[in-house]
Amino acid sequence: MPLVVQEQNSYPGVTNRLLARHAEVIFTAFKDADEHLPEGKTRLIGNPTRRELREAGREESLEHFGFDDHRPVLLVLGGSGGARTINAAMKAHIGLLHDELGIQVIWQCGPAYFDELRRAIAPGQYPRLLLTDFLHHMPQAYGAADLVVSRAGALSCSELALTGKPSVLVPSPNVAGDHQTRNARSMAQAGAAVLLPDGEARDVLGELVRKLMDDEQRLKAMNEAALGMARPGAAEEIAQEILKLTREQRN
Repeated sequence: MPLVVQEQNSYPGVTNRLLARHAEVIFTAFKDADEHLPEGKTRLIGNPTRRELREAGREESLEHFGFDDHRPVLLVLGGSGGARTINAAMKAHIGLLHDELGIQVIWQCGPAYFDELRRAIAPGQYPRLLLTDFLHHMPQAYGAADLVVSRAGALSCSELALTGKPSVLVPSPNVAGDHQTRNARSMAQAGAAVLLPDGEARDVLGELVRKLMDDEQRLKAMNEAALGMARPGAAEEIAQEILKLTREQRN
């Protein structure tokens, strides 16, 4: 049977770099990954993503969260476990974002941080803030968002591209090979995102969000750039290629 590798990140991990030497084909999600993989074996196909993420319209999504269609929406994603730096930055700037800028905020902070943040910021003082440990309705969350703050894991980046969401990416420094920084850099170089280093987030996140929310043309350009990176048919293409390789091997 043929060996097939699917590399999700901009910078391949050690295991995939080793396997790549023996692979028939290597499916990639970022063009930058080609620099670290055997020449001639890669195919830029993208990461499998859930199609339903782009099925919720803006009006439906705003209604789902009880939001006003005349105010911008910021979606903050910390992943299933939450992101300490992003949470600290949001805690420091929630007053600016909510009160001064009038932004509606969906803040997914992770279960490990939820109780602490709920006590610290008293969400009842912020009627346009939804603080939650986990988001069960991601299509609506993406559908409502004008801007997303997120880590830069491979699937997060692929979802942002699929949904065409402008983003501020805060790469986690605690990952092998610093691959999140490389993912974020690829998104930023394409014009789809702004890379915000982890060590700077707490100081500048609020003003960066203000700057982006005030620039409709830039948000539109970021939206178009993100959609340009999207590979909505990745799962089907990968499956078809694997079936084709298998048939060829049998013959």
